[in-house]
Amino acid sequence: MSELHSALRTEVVGRENVENVNFVLVRLQSGKTETRLSVHAEPTGYLNSAIEMAALLNHLDFKENACSFVAGKKCLARELTSGIDFKDFVEGIGRCFREISAANSDLSKCGLYIFDGDEPDFLSQQPYGDGHNSPQRTHMRISEDEIFKYALTFITGGADKGWTIHYRPQHSPLSDLTEASFQFLKVFRSFVECPEFEFDDCHWRFITFQEGGGRYGRSNADFIQRIFDFHKEYFAPGVEKLIKAHSEVSPYGIPVLPVRSLTPSQRLAQSQPVSPKRKINGLKYDVALSFAGSDREIAEALANGLRQNDVEVFYDRFYSEHLWGKDLTIEFDNIYRKESRYCVIFISQEYVHRMWTINERRSALARFLQERGKDYILPIKVEEVDLPGLPPTIGYLDLKSYPINEITEILLRKLREKP
Repeated sequence: MSELHSALRTEVVGRENVENVNFVLVRLQSGKTETRLSVHAEPTGYLNSAIEMAALLNHLDFKENACSFVAGKKCLARELTSGIDFKDFVEGIGRCFREISAANSDLSKCGLYIFDGDEPDFLSQQPYGDGHNSPQRTHMRISEDEIFKYALTFITGGADKGWTIHYRPQHSPLSDLTEASFQFLKVFRSFVECPEFEFDDCHWRFITFQEGGGRYGRSNADFIQRIFDFHKEYFAPGVEKLIKAHSEVSPYGIPVLPVRSLTPSQRLAQSQPVSPKRKINGLKYDVALSFAGSDREIAEALANGLRQNDVEVFYDRFYSEHLWGKDLTIEFDNIYRKESRYCVIFISQEYVHRMWTINERRSALARFLQERGKDYILPIKVEEVDLPGLPPTIGYLDLKSYPINEITEILLRKLREKP
């Protein structure tokens, strides 16, 4: 670590504070053309948040060392690639930490703990066997949400005595980032033919029975029942927040999750349609809908009307399990720039200013330019507002004049036209 703290010439070139952590950017010069950047982090205070931030920084490959660049003379430091915007990088770590903390809040209700020291003494999760085979195995309960199915069993009579919680995605396979989230949590294993899910594969974790290990001298049985009940509400959102935390810092080459490297053929497979029924003139969708959250109700009404008429429409909630864990900046650029015959945009004040809709609009406008003005973008005016980049001469439908069911019929007629 000394090479990140000393050189022939050192210069502090940036300071930022995020989440009560002082970050210092230092340029280290060891020769005429040999320079490096190191970032030094000093968590302040003695609250749990400071301990947890230090744990996160350690996970992000920051190493503890004596340091003359921070007030406390001790820091967590790592090298930073040149060309990275230091302020953006630090703010990304702050957002990552907030997502990790929120994930920990959700997952701890399910008996899963991100930060060391949080796990209660009566939650031992180290099995000897495979979590399924045992002289006595009792099916206890099942549960599910939009993303996962869950099953709780009790096994006894072999090397293990306790509960197995089984996890099966509603739509297989898991995305790489979701799989990486399971690995990150460290207590999961996989089983090829799980009897709880008609002998399909599952992920599972085991919790040892402890007599008198719980509060007031009782066993941990009530605790297990409670955390299983919480899975339906908190497990999938917790995993989703882990993935969001990863996305905040992975653009800087610093992953949170242990994402495996993909072969070229695997990357190609991931770029294929998100559950397409068919291809339309070489495209994946007849229509892609782009809208702000405030306009979701009318967008969903259009999506349902199109779907009932066998139109292949991209509406995010139709593909939630397939989008979950994907890099949405790449996925949405493909959908709005390459993979759709038409892009319907709901123009409103919120649409103009939201980050995601700005990205979707840019992709759609790039396709519009590529088509040399061919009718690709189909605007629907929700509010009287100009959409940056869209020529004012483009014809549109106004919700004040056309109800959404009439717009659906107009769009169906347009789709019947030859491309």
